Order: sequence, then C-alpha cells, then structure tokens
Amino acid sequence: MEKNTDEVRDGYRCRVCNRTFRRIISHLHSKGGSACRQHYPNRR
Repeated sequence: MEKNTDEVRDGYRCRVCNRTFRRIISHLHSKGGSACRQHYPNRR
C-alpha cells in the first residue's frame, strides 16, 4: 500500500526531469516511481 508518487502542490513531480505534471500515470506505478510518459515508453 505504498505510493511511490511524488505528490507536490501542483500535482506530481517527475523523478526524471523534475518537472511537475497534474496527471498521474498509473502504469508508471509498477516501475516504482512517478515520471513523465516520455521517459517510459509504452511497455508492459
């Protein structure tokens, strides 16, 4: 039940480029962190 997402005031912070984005990508949870979609290609 641990969320590895970086919740910031503006939404979520990307762990790779350190940018803030409001949408949270669910498939990134399995990677163990929150990041922009550009850093993680559509893979399973």
